Amino acid sequence: MSLNRAVATLGAVAVVGALTVGFSVAHANSVGKPVPKVYVTSGSTWVPISNTCYNDGKVLTSKQLAACVAKVQKIGAADTATPVKVHPNTTFTIGVDKQITDKGWSASGTGALVAQTTKYQANNLPLSGVFATNTDQSTGATTTADKGTVLIVERKSATSNDIYGVWMATLKTVS
Repeated sequence: MSLNRAVATLGAVAVVGALTVGFSVAHANSVGKPVPKVYVTSGSTWVPISNTCYNDGKVLTSKQLAACVAKVQKIGAADTATPVKVHPNTTFTIGVDKQITDKGWSASGTGALVAQTTKYQANNLPLSGVFATNTDQSTGATTTADKGTVLIVERKSATSNDIYGVWMATLKTVS
């Protein structure tokens, strides 16, 4: 191979390499930060929950928070939150990525499941905190709903209005 041909080959490799690196850097910058994950586990069923509202780890603005509330209401009304199958009379676990535990989080259903902001995952949560119960006033009989919504909120304290993200799931009993 002649010297000119070797130089031309090296030049072509350098151009292809530069284009590849340039495209990779541009693509990496356009993707954004990874969104932290929330997981709900019941028995051997493990389900990842997609975020409902998230702002790249920054506090949701008042406009974003208003949109988030509307989105949560819409998902709740349409019953389109991520479904998680659970067995009656069991417990479930909420697990969160480290990015969420670094700030803290709380969870609620029909009542407070994890009332105080925690830096850990929550184990052995009762389904009674998710499923509503109704008592018939005339007979005294109690019935329990077969599904309920869990709302997980990333924030520094339970009383803080600074919300970083919201995740939503629907627990549904199976026989």
